[in-house]
Amino acid sequence: MTGAPGDFSFGSVAIKLGFTTLQRVDEVLGLQEKKRERGGVPLKMGEMMVRLGYLTEDQVHKVLLHMGAHRGHEEIPGYRLIAKIGQGATGSIYQAHQISMDRTVAIKVLASRHAAAPAIRDRFLREARAAARLNHANLIQGIDVNVANGIHYYAMEYIDGPSVADLLRRGGALDEKKAVGLATQAAKALAHAYRHGILHRDLKPQNLLVTRDGILKLCDFGFTPADSRGGGPLPYYASPEQVRGESEIDTRSDIYSLGATLFHMVTGDVPFPAESADKVKRRHLEDPVPSPRAKNSGVSAKLDWVIRKMMAKRREMRYPTPPELLKDLEAIAAGGVPQGYASECGLRKAEGPNTRLRRLSRGRRYRS
Repeated sequence: MTGAPGDFSFGSVAIKLGFTTLQRVDEVLGLQEKKRERGGVPLKMGEMMVRLGYLTEDQVHKVLLHMGAHRGHEEIPGYRLIAKIGQGATGSIYQAHQISMDRTVAIKVLASRHAAAPAIRDRFLREARAAARLNHANLIQGIDVNVANGIHYYAMEYIDGPSVADLLRRGGALDEKKAVGLATQAAKALAHAYRHGILHRDLKPQNLLVTRDGILKLCDFGFTPADSRGGGPLPYYASPEQVRGESEIDTRSDIYSLGATLFHMVTGDVPFPAESADKVKRRHLEDPVPSPRAKNSGVSAKLDWVIRKMMAKRREMRYPTPPELLKDLEAIAAGGVPQGYASECGLRKAEGPNTRLRRLSRGRRYRS
């Protein structure tokens, strides 16, 4: 979570009293988080806002007097923001209470710099409304898309569970069966979105949430132009065409990003690690597609093949659409052989993986 609950409560009351704005509270929360990432202890929100000239000492005192009586605010009508729970490329995500339905929801608020750009703002609203109309078990369900008090927001289902990024931080690489199961659910979500003409544009472990029942939910569709994508501060999961800033991207870009995410799941590391965004981008464009099996010998040859096909540099060499990818992932999950893998290795349709291993073994003996 970005910031601390107490800090956000302070900001909520300051907003309710008319002393500041959501954008300024969000800015201070971001500064606090950066301080923590560097190992420091940030100042309290009130102190920071005074130093930045956003509040006076008298206003801070009044906010503190009201802290006990105010829990969240309703700058977005019908919702009471509770805490900031995430930061994406396009804006911030908050946990909130939907008053009319008496339930917890998540709300994505478009960053003010994007809201000030008509093209980006209109695209956010258009694509958020399109995503909200999607209904699939592996997609976060949209609830409301609107503009209130100058705030462009998208309210959606709240998932009280870890992201795939959380799972990787806690335990390192996932076993192949679990990783394939999660990737298969993500591919189902992409396939449903694809059939409705919607791209994700920002697929990464942070945007794959897992419920307590093990159901994967794809969230946080990217609503800004492709050249601002890139998977966060370091574009570890961005496709080459996104790295180049191409305006015309398609579903194969999402397939690449899912491939990079699946690589991370089964190896415990990103495909192209580097210390700067520029170096990561250069590696996406220039380095050969890495073999997850070379990094983790426990990865099966057939999954290694599928991941490298997903991450092919030239998009025409990738899976053309999510449904084709889904077939191969489901084949692996069922213990079978992906159709493309079988074709490339010259396998007959009826030939199973054990038969192929025996044939390859004989071939090695003949060559020795």
